[in-house]
Amino acid sequence: MIVTVDEIGDVLEKSETIGKDTLEHWLQDAGVTDWRADGGGTFSARFTRAGKNVVLTANATIPLSTCCSRCLKDIRRELNLDFTTIFTVAPARELPAQQEGSKKMQDESGTGASFDLDSADEEAFDGRTIETDGVLAEQLLLELPMSALCGEDCRGLCSVCGKNLNEGDCGCERKPMDPRWAALKSIKITPGK
Repeated sequence: MIVTVDEIGDVLEKSETIGKDTLEHWLQDAGVTDWRADGGGTFSARFTRAGKNVVLTANATIPLSTCCSRCLKDIRRELNLDFTTIFTVAPARELPAQQEGSKKMQDESGTGASFDLDSADEEAFDGRTIETDGVLAEQLLLELPMSALCGEDCRGLCSVCGKNLNEGDCGCERKPMDPRWAALKSIKITPGK
């Protein structure tokens, strides 16, 4: 969605459909291979002027599909994104290391974070035109689950035969044999001697 500051006035509300191809493109650009778009999404935005800045309050619904990480069954999920972003009139932000006097986060190894925490919810824009695609794609990637299950009680696949255990037990003995006792399995005892 592209909006000019002139059309916002004090407040502007807009909605649009996000095409399946656009969603696929965002996922592919980020290197996401385990999730795919399952149709088009919806995006509703409310733009509010705050001096030279613009506050975006948005909601998006994104249909996605993937495989259950335990049983590999295809599943569909609908992500609901609710977020707020402040568009500030400024040139593109420099990295915190380049900004004089910026608060730089330090992780356990002592290296710096790539953003300033005070401006994490801010996006720079040229003062005339706001484009929401980058912010929306970022929010989608932040909300993607690391893995998905078809249900909390999913039993997964048998590690021996590969049967889906949600469809019933396969009868395989899935406890690994202690290797110290493995030699005993080859002993043959003949009865009666």
